[in-house]
Amino acid sequence: MKTVSSPLQGKRILITSGDLFLTKLLTRKLQNEQAEVYNIDLFLPSEDDQTLILVDKKTLQAKVKEIKPEIIFHITDFHVSEVSYGTHDSLMRFNYHSTINLLSALEKTNYKNLIYLSSSEVYGNNKAPYSEDMLPNPVSSYGLSKFYAEEAIISFSETHKKKYTIMRGFDIIGTQKPQNHFISLMLQALEKGKNFPMTKGEQKRDFIAIDDVINALFLASLNKKAQNEIFNICSGKSINLKTLVEECKALLVSSSYIDFGALPYKDNEIQDMTGNSIKIKSLLNFTTTHSILEKMVIRKEHYTAC
Repeated sequence: MKTVSSPLQGKRILITSGDLFLTKLLTRKLQNEQAEVYNIDLFLPSEDDQTLILVDKKTLQAKVKEIKPEIIFHITDFHVSEVSYGTHDSLMRFNYHSTINLLSALEKTNYKNLIYLSSSEVYGNNKAPYSEDMLPNPVSSYGLSKFYAEEAIISFSETHKKKYTIMRGFDIIGTQKPQNHFISLMLQALEKGKNFPMTKGEQKRDFIAIDDVINALFLASLNKKAQNEIFNICSGKSINLKTLVEECKALLVSSSYIDFGALPYKDNEIQDMTGNSIKIKSLLNFTTTHSILEKMVIRKEHYTAC
């Protein structure tokens, strides 16, 4: 019986390491497709190991020249749970300056596509459901830094006649994020039967499983229709946080008391972050196949949320 080879077989693929869990899953997926996968860290620990510093351009250029990537997945990311401008410099360094360094290193590389994992936070105060043709209007430093990175990639690609794909991830379940995030705190409280204070929970969020995000990135690497386009990686459906917490509590048979309204909403809280998934489904044949509640509760030992 003749074996059907993968279209990625033997392709040299570069992944910039950011979210290590997502990078690990993406690497495994691509290796299963018989691709040659290379990972590059765009940051290194400082001498006192207290901060991360950008890899200098010459070192990065040398690595890219050695690898000669045909497809690049730019995943590197830094996020905070607050809608705040207090971490603006760090966010710009991680999400924007690292992108500039990467683009500089890729200038003389003849690659087929650069796929960038951006964020739904670039939409900001737009009215949901968010669609790709909306003008970005970020209200947080995180959203702003991701938007600047997007613009840098588009401008660079148009100037140098290179291909790109912008993938805007919504609320991804399954990434390794700080334990002070809402989902992490909620699950910890429910598992231990502790009281859980929160807002009224009216915020609507479009959660997407990390397995589906990996599939979306994979589809973008295969399909020429993805080139020079922007896509939402979302389900197209939302759930408010109150309902989410109540359903998780029921599944865990938790004795926790949920104190709705105990906390105020954050400044500039976006109430509805539902995405429009029509474009990615029609052009890339993307489908969501994983239950968010299953990911958070049944397989909670592997999953948190970004």
